[in-house]
Amino acid sequence: MPKKYSPIKDKSEKLIRIEKELIKSKAWMELTATACKVYLIFLGKRQGNWFEKNGRKKEWVFTNLNKIEFTYIEAEKEYKLGKSTFHRTVKQLLEVGFLDIIKSGGQLWHQKALYGISDRWKKFGKDEFIPYARPKGIKIGWRKSKK
Repeated sequence: MPKKYSPIKDKSEKLIRIEKELIKSKAWMELTATACKVYLIFLGKRQGNWFEKNGRKKEWVFTNLNKIEFTYIEAEKEYKLGKSTFHRTVKQLLEVGFLDIIKSGGQLWHQKALYGISDRWKKFGKDEFIPYARPKGIKIGWRKSKK
């Protein structure tokens, strides 16, 4: 009887694969040790599934690359990272092109930020590098009420 594979029990979900190009990149060399660790945690939060390619060959495809949640509370409780350390680390990962913020969170309304894994790091240090820009639509700070 043929063996059935489940994405949940599959060994691929237990692995974090990193491109050799990534660890040799200028962007990776710019990171602090904490930023490297946090980036690996982000990579570990990716979810995927096996999909058929060309009829027979199966390929592992990530399905949530732009829907990764990682809260300040989780960083503090699970990984012992203070809020300011986590904030600086995420900011560094955004600046060198490893992450993008897809949706800004809000402490006031308890909204979680959604992060996306980015490949902007491949052009870091080059003229064609696209610097990170905060998503429009969410204002930071207090606003005067309209009376």
